[in-house]
Amino acid sequence: LTEKVANDFSNNLKSLKKGADKARDQIDEWAATQVAKNSGQIKEYVHQLSSASITLLNVETDFKIWCKTQSSTYKSIAHLAKLRFSKHAKTENVNLKVEVELLRR
Repeated sequence: LTEKVANDFSNNLKSLKKGADKARDQIDEWAATQVAKNSGQIKEYVHQLSSASITLLNVETDFKIWCKTQSSTYKSIAHLAKLRFSKHAKTENVNLKVEVELLRR
């Protein structure tokens, strides 16, 4: 479940980035034709667009790191649960309180 959600979010971010890149290219083309008319306004707009692009890249990077962290955490918890079951197989009750608490976080 975590990997599917991460992949869906990753695909949505890629789509969003493509749209932002296309918009930036269109704006760059428009700006090239308007430089002589409104250079001050264009500079400010390009600056704002650049800042937005950097923010988008930062969000994408942070999200990818978060997804990898969640995946690693889930795999670790699954591994701990497997160890608990293998140690106590059919001999006594298995206490998964720690693993459940980790999943709730």
